[in-house]
Amino acid sequence: MRRWVFLVLWALAATTIVSPAGAATTQGAATDAAAAAGISQVTQSIGATVGDLNGDGLPDLLLNRTFVASARVYLNSGAGGFSEIDANSFPKDDRHGCAMADVNGDGLQDIYCTVGASHGTAVKSNELWIQQPEGTFVDEAAAMGVSDPYGRSRAAVFFDANGDGWPDLFVANFYPRPDGQPTPNRLFINQGGTGFVDAPEFGVDQQVGGMALAPGCAQAADYDGDGYPDLLVCGAGGIHVYHNDADAGFTETTSQLGLSGVWLDATFADINNDGRLDLVMIKKGVLQVRLQQSDGRFNVVSISRKLTEGRALAVGDINADSYFDVYALQGASGPSGTPNPPDIMYRNVGGTNLATVPIPETSAGNGASVSEIDYNNDGIADFIVTNGARKLKGPVQLITFPPPVTTPPAR
Repeated sequence: MRRWVFLVLWALAATTIVSPAGAATTQGAATDAAAAAGISQVTQSIGATVGDLNGDGLPDLLLNRTFVASARVYLNSGAGGFSEIDANSFPKDDRHGCAMADVNGDGLQDIYCTVGASHGTAVKSNELWIQQPEGTFVDEAAAMGVSDPYGRSRAAVFFDANGDGWPDLFVANFYPRPDGQPTPNRLFINQGGTGFVDAPEFGVDQQVGGMALAPGCAQAADYDGDGYPDLLVCGAGGIHVYHNDADAGFTETTSQLGLSGVWLDATFADINNDGRLDLVMIKKGVLQVRLQQSDGRFNVVSISRKLTEGRALAVGDINADSYFDVYALQGASGPSGTPNPPDIMYRNVGGTNLATVPIPETSAGNGASVSEIDYNNDGIADFIVTNGARKLKGPVQLITFPPPVTTPPAR
């Protein structure tokens, strides 16, 4: 009971920052808006994918509820809420990470979802849900050449790997398979919107794995600013960075950049606003920020925070100061049913420090994923948090932050 009271009082706190000139900026307390937004539910879950499905400029949502329930698609109403559409198109499946892009150039966003392979014992198909003109979705993974039948698929990202203007597809696969079938990561090159072809010659079809139980990472970002998107992958055997060689292929540069070790999630983001991408990483026990050094490396731990656990992260500006803040989702390891430890919201202090910010918490379920979403279009980052990992049901949260208010100094 004492812990519950503490969490309630903690969540009611507001943050006030006073500038050297005496102006005071106050931001009200973060709240959980899931119920008001129409997405509140208690469910098993793996993650939530954000994208503009109907082209109205507002972020929509795919909620992945693992193999026990169908996925749910929500359109943003523009009035601070969501409405579910196409409820019967996404049946139960061993669905893991998903990604969105207009793969066939018809102006409509499509959805790709990775699918596991029953611990590597099944032949299955990933899903490519092509959006129809009336807003429904049809799975055309096999016809488009991206079914990856033996892959123990975990994460996916669309990006233009070869500079032809079409979204290509990278899929991260866990390994091994008990039957010995190969399950490497895959880079599928888009053939002008008509289909995809696996392209091992690009150098990233390596059997380095996705993560087994954590979301892992698969992110395309131009970390060195040369105009070509590079690739960040959280592998079961370690983190990997692949440098884009001017759209001709990729070269792994992980060790040259000063990186190593297994990280459960990571993202490139400009943390100190110097125009260069930095790296934020999380694993059990620690969150690290590694600012990009003058030589382009990430070998220096610039900021470190000790965690109880640590499974996933997301970044976004929660207070309109132009600095990316960091949401650290903890989750729980150990036996299923281990208490879900509190997540931590870190406010970025000038790119050199992280200060905790109170957020609504839950001990129910097990932290599964966090995704940034400005659902109410107010310019302030909010976060979709799912708490249904490891066969436990937990609440879907929408952690939202009100815009800050600045009061001029007294005269």
